[in-house]
Amino acid sequence: LLLSLSVFPSQTTEGTEFWVTYLNNNNESGLILKLIVSSRNDGNVHIENPQTGWSADLAVKANTIGEFQVPVSQGYTSVGAVVENRGLKVTSTTPIALYASNYYEFTYDATIVLPITGLGDEYVIQTFESEVRDREFAIVATEDNTIVSITPHATTSDGRVAGKSFDISLQEGQTYLVTSNSGELSGSYVKSNKLISVFAGHVCATIPDGNAACDHIVEQQLPTVMWGKNFALTKTYGQTGDYIRVTALKDNTNIVLNGSNV
Repeated sequence: LLLSLSVFPSQTTEGTEFWVTYLNNNNESGLILKLIVSSRNDGNVHIENPQTGWSADLAVKANTIGEFQVPVSQGYTSVGAVVENRGLKVTSTTPIALYASNYYEFTYDATIVLPITGLGDEYVIQTFESEVRDREFAIVATEDNTIVSITPHATTSDGRVAGKSFDISLQEGQTYLVTSNSGELSGSYVKSNKLISVFAGHVCATIPDGNAACDHIVEQQLPTVMWGKNFALTKTYGQTGDYIRVTALKDNTNIVLNGSNV
């Protein structure tokens, strides 16, 4: 367990404790939420919602993939600006790698879930800007009496003003969803007094804008303590190009691509 945020979190995606929630997708009817687990060893995975008392178990075999369907009522953060009991704690008897998938017909995405050793108390939201549907990010508390300060980059759907911070109070396993139907949420700042898990994305984005159909997108956010300065990128196979989004943590950040300032 990470006790001091002055120490770098573990730089592995394997672990024995995780916190996850699911972002609002295009439609709740017919939604399929899954946890996807893999492990190097046999083990048992326990999934629980600390606020509702719901729980389930999954046996995992070494070097295989295990899947579990999560009830929508337990892990789906569908209502913005409301504290919900939709955070899931996942623990395992052996180190596992964990993914969370959010499926609705014709719109689907999945994200890797970081272990608690990869969480932090400071985040800057990174997501994709699309003019269709809502931009969004969700926060999961890992402990009771968690106070989170949120500074949205755009005016939120419930009228929170861009650039003005506000606080929310969460208990273990509670979640809070921030949405905007009018502006870019990338660059929103999130600071907490305790470890939190943060997921960001879009209800259903068109990439690029103007496409006839949209898709749900989601990615767990890295705490700023895990940000870096050097990255290797490769083009997606079969595509003419990719979007690269860069977010600066500090002023006067210089970005260099293949030796040239951009």
